[in-house]
Amino acid sequence: MQISKSKAAALSFFLLFLLADFAPASPLNFLKFGRGVEADPNKEYTLKETDGPWMILVASFSGPTARQDANILVFELRKKYKYNAFIFDKEFVHDLSTEGRPQNPYSRKSNFKKKGTVHEFAVLVGNFQSVDDADFQKTLRGIKECYPECIKGASATSLTSPNFSELRSRATRDETGRMRGPLYMAFACVNPMLPPDYLARRGTVDDFIVRINSDSPYSLLNCQKKYTLRIATFTGKVEITQDRIQNILDGKDTFSDKFSDLELGGRAAARLAAALRAKGYEAYEFHERSASYVTVGGFDDIGYELPNGMTELRPEIVDLMNRFRAKPADPSRIQRGAVASISYEPVTILGIECDPQPQIIEVPKRRR
Repeated sequence: MQISKSKAAALSFFLLFLLADFAPASPLNFLKFGRGVEADPNKEYTLKETDGPWMILVASFSGPTARQDANILVFELRKKYKYNAFIFDKEFVHDLSTEGRPQNPYSRKSNFKKKGTVHEFAVLVGNFQSVDDADFQKTLRGIKECYPECIKGASATSLTSPNFSELRSRATRDETGRMRGPLYMAFACVNPMLPPDYLARRGTVDDFIVRINSDSPYSLLNCQKKYTLRIATFTGKVEITQDRIQNILDGKDTFSDKFSDLELGGRAAARLAAALRAKGYEAYEFHERSASYVTVGGFDDIGYELPNGMTELRPEIVDLMNRFRAKPADPSRIQRGAVASISYEPVTILGIECDPQPQIIEVPKRRR
């Protein structure tokens, strides 16, 4: 049976990809194909869960002008330095612990003047996948060395602000006589919007997902590398409960339809992975609660960072992308109406269509 998706929708997506100034969609934020950073003085850039997972804590402000001061610094970091800066507000309980330290995760030194509950505003720079990311290290160094105009007191507002005054006092020389910037105490932290156990479970799958992939001879869970290239995605119905999916897998229940989209997608993924293996590709299949997909290759890293901050992908990844990317359609087929008027058509193997644009993804792992 031929497994087909909506060709017009798929090709429309690919056309949008071509018009996107070569900024291919990818689940990985660290593919830095550009450095456009929005900077609107009338907008507050509030931190979200997606602005991470790793951040750089630049400074935290308290007092009646805290929010205003934080927004001023965020705007300058965005406009002048092109950093993805955000504001995060939270109430902190300043109370001494048994070790005699304040319970404030954003404080690098004891501050015994603050008592009780204090509303503070933190300035963070984000969109980093790892502290080992070269861009993270470069940005951290840049923040530590920069001296924003708002901290210098370039305006009456920042000149009289106690928060900026405190930061100005930090711009001193260290023990070696080297001048330190006012933000030299910036440090790495996890996005505070994320769950406390986020890093422990990031990139891992639960026991149920492990079970539904256990019978696959080419399971992506067996890939030992960090990244892989997703070339085909099959989505299905999502209303089936987890217990019912397990019963179906155990042979105790069946789908209400003769074949559900989810089941057809799973079968297509298995067939495609096997066919690619037969052709010599390192292919994998992976099944989730609402989708299945096929990937090829395994990589410890994706490429090299260029001086302009863009990423040059590894040649072998580029080669695989080109092999499975949608190709220009045969003009005669367009004239006969065999394909949509958009002049690209996906790669097809055993009647199974691949995605118009392959995507680099992180390889999921079993929880330890």
